[in-house]
Amino acid sequence: MREYTVLRLEGQRVGHPAMVESQESMQESAAEANASATEEEVGSAVERNIILWLTNVSHGVNHFQNQMMVVLYPVIMPELGFGYAELGVLLAVQSMLGGATQGFYGFATPFLPRTWLLGIGNLVLGFGTLATGFVNSFGGIISTRGVASVGASAQHPVGYSLLAGYFPSARGKIIGLNSSISNVGSLLAPPNRGCDVGDHELAAGLYDCRRSEHRHGTRLFSVPKAG
Repeated sequence: MREYTVLRLEGQRVGHPAMVESQESMQESAAEANASATEEEVGSAVERNIILWLTNVSHGVNHFQNQMMVVLYPVIMPELGFGYAELGVLLAVQSMLGGATQGFYGFATPFLPRTWLLGIGNLVLGFGTLATGFVNSFGGIISTRGVASVGASAQHPVGYSLLAGYFPSARGKIIGLNSSISNVGSLLAPPNRGCDVGDHELAAGLYDCRRSEHRHGTRLFSVPKAG
């Protein structure tokens, strides 16, 4: 009987580390599940829906106003007296300004309310787009399109960070939806703004885009600063 008890105790000692590891693994899994559940509860359901669709529509309008310029440049170039070399300079300036300020927005997201950053970006984009309809020189269009690029560059770093924060467990699906809607904006721009090319209603068309950016930008300021 004594030998049996000793053997049984030795068997428990041998099996004990495996049992401890199993328990630790179960505890870690439970902790991860609780963390995911807590992250999923960021904001109310209404707030998450507002963030989702404001960000989606904002991204779509952002791409719309960028792609519409491709259709409008052939009309703008003769009126402002610049050619394809100057157009290359214009696009290079836009690209440099957009890339530089996109980095700024990315670094600023941990320190400033992301809804405010995205709202400010939309307002700046809307102002630059509106002002483009009233320029009368090549220098003027470089300035206004540069301002628009500074505003538009907030969309990707701030918008994706905002969506990932509010939808941590479904960030892949949400960001995929956001990217798809932005491409719908790119798709709709050429046929829609092609009508302006025929009617020469450039300023009116740009004003419509500015008004849409302004509307979505101001709505983002009403979202709680948790974003």
